[in-house]
Amino acid sequence: MNLKIFVFLAMALGTANLYAQVDSVYSFSLKDAQEYALEHNRNVKSSQIDLEIAKKKIWETTAIGLPQANASLAYSHSITEPKIAELFSGMFGQPSDSVTSEAPEFDFKSSTALDITVSQLIFNGAYIVGLQTTKTFKALSEFSIDKSVNDLKEQVTNNYFLVLTLHENKIIIDSTLVYTEKLFEEMKKNYEVGYIEETDVDQIGITLSRIRNLSTNLNRQADIAEKLLKFTMGIDLDSKILLTESLVDYIESPDFLKPLSTEFIVENYPDYQILQTQEKLMKLNLKLQKSNVLPTVSAFYAYHKQLNENYVDFQPENMVGIQVSMPLFTSGQNYMKIRQARLSLDQTRLNVRMAADGLQLEFEQARADYFSALEKYYTENSNIKTSGKIYERAVIKYKEGIIGSMELTQAQNQYLQAQSDYYSAIGELVAAKSKIEKMTGENN
Repeated sequence: MNLKIFVFLAMALGTANLYAQVDSVYSFSLKDAQEYALEHNRNVKSSQIDLEIAKKKIWETTAIGLPQANASLAYSHSITEPKIAELFSGMFGQPSDSVTSEAPEFDFKSSTALDITVSQLIFNGAYIVGLQTTKTFKALSEFSIDKSVNDLKEQVTNNYFLVLTLHENKIIIDSTLVYTEKLFEEMKKNYEVGYIEETDVDQIGITLSRIRNLSTNLNRQADIAEKLLKFTMGIDLDSKILLTESLVDYIESPDFLKPLSTEFIVENYPDYQILQTQEKLMKLNLKLQKSNVLPTVSAFYAYHKQLNENYVDFQPENMVGIQVSMPLFTSGQNYMKIRQARLSLDQTRLNVRMAADGLQLEFEQARADYFSALEKYYTENSNIKTSGKIYERAVIKYKEGIIGSMELTQAQNQYLQAQSDYYSAIGELVAAKSKIEKMTGENN
């Protein structure tokens, strides 16, 4: 009975572990990976927090121009009798010493008072500009989120297909490695019976060592690329992921040629929108410096209540007022600040125009890179097929004794180089396409 219970528990735990492993594997298409990254990437989260801070800042600034109320409760006690006590007692015909020797009719030492003040800002130029500035900062935060989203989608796309490229490259290298190992063993046997020379065996051995090193290196690169993709997406680095996209289907799909006809509108590009927002901030800075010469007008109501009934208090219980303040003479300081703000605005406008031309040039370069990468892909795709056929024929000829190990090694090296160039061309093509999609907004 105990043995049956033990076996049952062991099977149950094994099943639980199996389901835990299945649940821990994340399966992603490219679109799924991008959506997951947008939800979990730390940079995007940070940009979203910046936007929330900007929203709260708008209300904080708005509240400055709304009614403000303050209350205070104060208690004070004079250690020595104030001089006004003698004057006050004399006015009532009492001797001055009676004020200190007998209980006074009025309290001149202790005071407990309640004060409530309500104020309202009527006009302040800096406040109006500040309110406009906070709204502009909110827009800047929104554009920053758009930029973070654009950059993140580009990074996920590049990292996603980098992982696929390395894995597919590794599959071919591993199959070549297995075949070369078998060929090496066959050649060793042929050498032992005297059919070939030792040089032929050594030649294949050198090639075999290179392929093993290449396979090991691809393993490391694939592991780093996968971790980089997880980091970009916001997934724990120890989690397992499964990529469901097909590299060839993605490249050979009709949509892959869409960037050839896509138009770039610089005004829709988040990087340019951020620069335009910075220009608006410079305009607001100029308005702020101009507003410093305007008056500030505010109104207030004050309520004062003396809680000591016998305390002599000359302050009225209710009071209202208006306060107006403005600078009269600053020795040209305000004028120089206005001049500096105007020059900064002119400089920012020049930078925005330069950026627009630079972004247009950057797009033209990205499109040229895409054309070049596309042509290179077609060329390398043809080359890898051709070199594969050459290598297969070389193997047949070698086994028939028509060629030696040197020719076989050359054909194999040519095939491996064509394979490396092919996957390098795929990486360049994917990066060029994702760059254009980011600039045109096609990745949204």
